Amino acid sequence: MISTGDPVDHRLSQKTRRTVVRKLRTTGDLAAPLTAVALFTLAAVVAIDDGILHRGPQTSLMDFMLRSFAICGIGIVLQKVAIFSADVIDTAESEAAADAALVFHHLREDLINGADPDRIREALASANVGSAFSALTADLAALYSLTGDDDSAEELRKATAKLRDADQDIALRRY
Repeated sequence: MISTGDPVDHRLSQKTRRTVVRKLRTTGDLAAPLTAVALFTLAAVVAIDDGILHRGPQTSLMDFMLRSFAICGIGIVLQKVAIFSADVIDTAESEAAADAALVFHHLREDLINGADPDRIREALASANVGSAFSALTADLAALYSLTGDDDSAEELRKATAKLRDADQDIALRRY
């Protein structure tokens, strides 16, 4: 029995993650201009209140500077937190891998729903999916070797060999 799995939950969480990352990056990008607007507004309010309206005691230079530094500090913290959070949440590698998995899921659905297996096999062979995946695992194995993680490197070397064999098996029946 072939299980189809359900990518809907994954797509929703992926879409939500992308939206959150986009909003966080926008917030980080807008933090500096918003800080400048807040500083200008503070200066205008102090100038109008102290210079034109003469309501209450005048704002001291020290008070104005403290408020300005507070606004700048809030702007910097907002920018750094937004950008850091976006970087933590956004992993392009995981998104690319999830997209690739979704493509394979759709190919499986097509196969389950009656697609011609020879056409799917031909598509996989002509796209060089197996060789691309085996090259990726070979590169991962090399990087793990460089970091001294020999166990992971060896597992990936074995997976690379199996993927190369699978790629050759898929490509044997080219049309």
